[in-house]
Amino acid sequence: MTNPKFQIGEKVYHITPESDQGVVLDCTFSMRKGYWLYLVTFGPEKDSMDYYEDELSTSKTF
Repeated sequence: MTNPKFQIGEKVYHITPESDQGVVLDCTFSMRKGYWLYLVTFGPEKDSMDYYEDELSTSKTF
């Protein structure tokens, strides 16, 4: 099993330029598929969603 790229509570951005800052709420590793999935919220009025590692970044994309 690989270590997660992001930790619970870490601030992240979606890779789209218009992304707000989000927070990782949970992370799950699929041993069968071999990847991490991150539950991220981008604000109290927005639904939390699952994202793959390559969809998230610690810095904003411009």
